[in-house]
Amino acid sequence: MSTRPRRIRRILASPWFLAGVLVLAATFRVWHVLALRQLPLFDRLIVDSEAYDLWAQRIAAGDWLSGARPFYQDPLYPYVLAALYKLFGRDLLLVRLVQVACGVATCGLVAALGRQLAGPAAGNLGALLMALNRAAVFQEGEFEKTALSVFLATLSLVCFLRRGTWWMLGAGVALGLAALTRANLLLMVPAALVYFGWRKEWRPAVALVLGTLVVIMPVTLRNGLVAHEWVLTASGMGQNFYTGNNPANHDGRFRAVPFVRPETAHEEGDFLAEAERRVGHPLTAKEASSYWFRESLHTMEAEPAFAARAMASKAALFWSDVEVADAWDLPFIERFSPPLRPLLPFSLFLGLAVLGLIPALRTEGGRVMAAWIVIYSASVIAFFIFSRYRLHVVPLLAAFAGAGIVWSAERLRQGEGRRLLVPGLAAVALAATSALAFPSYRIEDTTSAASLAELYQERGDFVSARRVVDDALRREPGDARLLCEDGKLRLRLRDAAGAVTSIGRCVQANPYTPDGWYLLGLAQEANGDSTGAQQSYRTQLRYVPGHEGARARLR
Repeated sequence: MSTRPRRIRRILASPWFLAGVLVLAATFRVWHVLALRQLPLFDRLIVDSEAYDLWAQRIAAGDWLSGARPFYQDPLYPYVLAALYKLFGRDLLLVRLVQVACGVATCGLVAALGRQLAGPAAGNLGALLMALNRAAVFQEGEFEKTALSVFLATLSLVCFLRRGTWWMLGAGVALGLAALTRANLLLMVPAALVYFGWRKEWRPAVALVLGTLVVIMPVTLRNGLVAHEWVLTASGMGQNFYTGNNPANHDGRFRAVPFVRPETAHEEGDFLAEAERRVGHPLTAKEASSYWFRESLHTMEAEPAFAARAMASKAALFWSDVEVADAWDLPFIERFSPPLRPLLPFSLFLGLAVLGLIPALRTEGGRVMAAWIVIYSASVIAFFIFSRYRLHVVPLLAAFAGAGIVWSAERLRQGEGRRLLVPGLAAVALAATSALAFPSYRIEDTTSAASLAELYQERGDFVSARRVVDDALRREPGDARLLCEDGKLRLRLRDAAGAVTSIGRCVQANPYTPDGWYLLGLAQEANGDSTGAQQSYRTQLRYVPGHEGARARLR
């Protein structure tokens, strides 16, 4: 090796280079969190974030068993929040900074994974890519469980690859904790047992299972003894499976089921009410989950071509670099957060990871990591796609990408550029396909604009709310959610006639718009049309039988 490449390799492999990468990771993440502080969404949480926060406050106030029903959502994150609230008070900035620490630690774990594949230089380059991953920086600033979940899942894999009984026990504990943030990660346990069975290594298999059970069993016992239902972790699997595999979901990304209000506080109850209405008798949480799982299978069985197309769409969407929005849309938030704009997209990681597969698959660790990616991605594709669900594979792709860069540089240095031709073309083709797929999904999500306008209205800042709504309507003049938000704003400003017009256009564009008919009823009442209002409230109850607001107005 000549002097210059040797010097570059030594710098890349240096602990000081890794330290600089971690500082860079922390800088972008803290900068993004501080950029969010100007927006009302920083303190006013919505959807899952609000549910986790309220749940954590109840736990911190003394409700450690957390109600009398089986957990519907994965429980670890609210308990971690509760511990922070108990120790430091309810500080939303502190929570986000803790998540930043998880993200920076994940970059360090990527360095460990890459070192397993192709040495310290590859690991540190992988950590650099992870430090600059756009979706990771965004998600770690969100008030939700992804930063913790990705850290724990990656930690479990790092421990798994180290071998040894104690490391395997640690892998099981980390995996159990990760499964309490995303239950599909439990699939790694039977996969690991198959692996150990093939190698006839029983002691590490026992250690892994024991470590996982130590963490999972308290949750199972709580569900059984307090809620009187033996649910392993959480009871929402069937409902989530139906969300991604029902006749109204043609592409497999998250779409609210028509009879379920897209609000965390109502989701379990609306699913339960509809299931009980269909079967004609009360159901337990476990029975409701089983019912919706069976309904999904019946749909797939009755329309196999539709199900196959939807599943193929989910697979393609998972590997595209479309960032499917949850509460907030990344491109929308990017407007307000300068550090997000220069960061690296998913498609780049995917292309570079293809190069890394060649040297990585020659190693035992590389084959384990590749199997992990296949199993995890399949477990998400089976349900529905969110950007934050996909983020768990990005640390592994980053490690593969670091190995790919080092391997490619070595081939060029040794004059073996021809060996790069086929994998290079494959990498470019895959990255380009990922970057260009689903062009219609790359339009900025209007839900985020409507939600931000709503939060400005709650704050009493109607000028900012009007600016956000008008800007979004210029781009999407017929969007139902925006039209409803425009109607709400007009209603608050006492323009009842304008509210009736806007909300009427909203429900005409999409009759299933959350609270759409209820809002139309309120606008009609304000405009003096009580007969029309009553009809709108009844229509709302037809779409969402448990809608409390519509029922109260009719009374």
